[in-house]
Amino acid sequence: MNKKINPSVLLLSLIFLSIFCFALYFSAHPVSWPNIQSKTESTKIATVSGYFVQVEKVVDGDTINVVIDGHKTAVRFIGINAPETYQGKSPECFAEDSFQYVKNRIEGQQVSLIADATQENKDKYERLLRYIILGDGTNLNLELIQKGYAREYTYKIPYQYQQEFRDAQVVAKTNTLGLWKACYK
Repeated sequence: MNKKINPSVLLLSLIFLSIFCFALYFSAHPVSWPNIQSKTESTKIATVSGYFVQVEKVVDGDTINVVIDGHKTAVRFIGINAPETYQGKSPECFAEDSFQYVKNRIEGQQVSLIADATQENKDKYERLLRYIILGDGTNLNLELIQKGYAREYTYKIPYQYQQEFRDAQVVAKTNTLGLWKACYK
């Protein structure tokens, strides 16, 4: 008996077979997605990877240099903008305070760098864009806003913690903390 196979049945069978193989592969090779849980009342977030890097140098209140696989890499903090220290120009109000706080907090320390899927991997200056997570789970980016060492900053599109960072800025501003006291009297 010579029966012809219906092309629709063949296509449908191939689709189901592909789905089955895909499911089988990922059941044997699970993908772990970062589960970042944040809390508005705290700067703590869950540790994502346990992969830490050495902070070689604090450049300013929102940029650091780290060592990744033996290479010095610049990292720009996502969601914040700290007052700038300019070479050859007067620094912005509270720039030195912001710089010193970050330097005292993390220079020479191990930190975890967390990317945000809503943002580019690097900025126009080729710096990695990351959240800086301390060993105890503190999100340094958020802490800097909460204590008035930086302002919330959105570049182009919203980032994962934008609302939380904005809420923290309202509280810091209301309580005239840090730069909100020194620069906006």
